[in-house]
Amino acid sequence: MFKFLIHITLVSLFTHTMCAAEKQATTTNSNIPTLHMLSQNNCRPCQMMEPIIEDVKRLYKDKLNVIVYKKKSKERRDIQKKFFQKVDLRYTPSFLLLGKNQQLLSYSYGYSPKQKFLEMVNDGIEKFHKLKTMKISELIYICDETLKFCKSSKLQLDQFLAGLKSKPKVTNIDMRQYKTREDWLKFYKSIEKYKYLYGWKSYPAIIASTKDNEVVHYVQNEFDLKQLQEEFSPFVK
Repeated sequence: MFKFLIHITLVSLFTHTMCAAEKQATTTNSNIPTLHMLSQNNCRPCQMMEPIIEDVKRLYKDKLNVIVYKKKSKERRDIQKKFFQKVDLRYTPSFLLLGKNQQLLSYSYGYSPKQKFLEMVNDGIEKFHKLKTMKISELIYICDETLKFCKSSKLQLDQFLAGLKSKPKVTNIDMRQYKTREDWLKFYKSIEKYKYLYGWKSYPAIIASTKDNEVVHYVQNEFDLKQLQEEFSPFVK
């Protein structure tokens, strides 16, 4: 009986300590962006990234919150639910750098060399400070216009534009025109001019850019009028 009580006491103490540690780990400064690392135990790329994450915590102590999720939790599920169509979260680890209202600022996955990873972090922090003044001057619509779901997404875009007093320039890119390897290389070269384009990889997609070719936001895969209004309306002139 005595041993049983000691066991219960130790388990309770351990649980309380773990909960307190988890609460402390997720306490953030709302005035700076937050880097979320979706990780797991026994993941080799995750282990390789851990020293880099520790360096990030040290180098950006007052500029960036860092939260690491190694286990399932409500917070982790909320992020996965919100961003599963925005970025590819099938990879472990995945890194999402988010703003105050959970705007996606930059993104990475898997193992990245330290310098490349820090570039992603710096871009995200830079965009965080620019976002308030960024205005959309161009919407780049990417799709194969013969596909049914592309026709549906184009309708959503047209409805969004119809509700705007001041309409940005719209550039339509029909993916059917890219047939050879050289065509695709030319296409990706043209996309490289857009800064802060982290995570885009499929279509239908709409990329919202400033006059300086800085990506404000983008949507891809499935999206509706409400999502376009939430993502883009605050940044239309």
